[in-house]
Amino acid sequence: MTGAANACDMIDVHAQAAKVHFIDDGTDSSHYSAPLPPGTIKGFADPAPGIARVTQPYPASGGRPPEADAMFRIRAAERLRHKNRALSLWDYEHLVLERFDQVHKVKCLPASAFDDRPGEVRIVIIPDLHGKALGNAFAPRAPMRLLDEIADFLAPLAPSSATILPIHARFVEVRVRLGVRFAPGGDEGFNKSRLAQALNRFLAPWAFDEGSDIAIGQRIDATSIVAFVDSLPFVDFVGVCRLFASEDDGATFHLGEDDGDRVEARSDDQVLTPASRHEIDVIGDDLFEENEFTGIGYMKV
Repeated sequence: MTGAANACDMIDVHAQAAKVHFIDDGTDSSHYSAPLPPGTIKGFADPAPGIARVTQPYPASGGRPPEADAMFRIRAAERLRHKNRALSLWDYEHLVLERFDQVHKVKCLPASAFDDRPGEVRIVIIPDLHGKALGNAFAPRAPMRLLDEIADFLAPLAPSSATILPIHARFVEVRVRLGVRFAPGGDEGFNKSRLAQALNRFLAPWAFDEGSDIAIGQRIDATSIVAFVDSLPFVDFVGVCRLFASEDDGATFHLGEDDGDRVEARSDDQVLTPASRHEIDVIGDDLFEENEFTGIGYMKV
């Protein structure tokens, strides 16, 4: 992947920036478990002439708490397996996860006899979202600096003939078109807004809940979305559901497989993520006949 598509999202540009390093003076190490929140650093310990204000717009990063006994045992067992060298897919993935705490998930793609560049090791990198300032939490991309550091770290551990290429995951946007009737007594516009947000949470739980996994190469079925929406307390009935997918950042959408009944990743480096908007059709009483949406053919097994 080359060009602008290989760049992470730009959040902002700041002039007159400086790095600050924490000097451990015996403080309780529990503070390493969570990043230093933005706005914590507000000035100098000793006033500096000529500087009127100090701001910390982003959370701190890079700190690690002391290794717990359980993590030490895991790391020792993994070290006995990979022996600090990168040969198998498992070796590449666990070496990166051990060394870089900024990484949430790694997937080393298997080589193919049809690859144009033999010896190229492609490693999909998904950054850790916890406490990070990200441009798009639905499609997180690691900074190029981190990708370069991973390549430099793995190069001496891999065979000399291997070319290490850390890459971003390719995010496929999924748009849901859904017929729904809301429970009586609610505002239709408000219900449509919170249903769209609920769909985003269902499709991309990692953007809302700390610790939720990001699945690479998964599949989404319309029946699972129907079951989820039907369980919402403000929804009375769910009608037809169709799924659409876009592989060009939402520029164009195509109907999913089986006439929109499912969407699945077409390659090992793709991640399904919600589109910027969904189509929600409200079913009115005059357009709704229950027997049209029940029985054989409504749900698929």
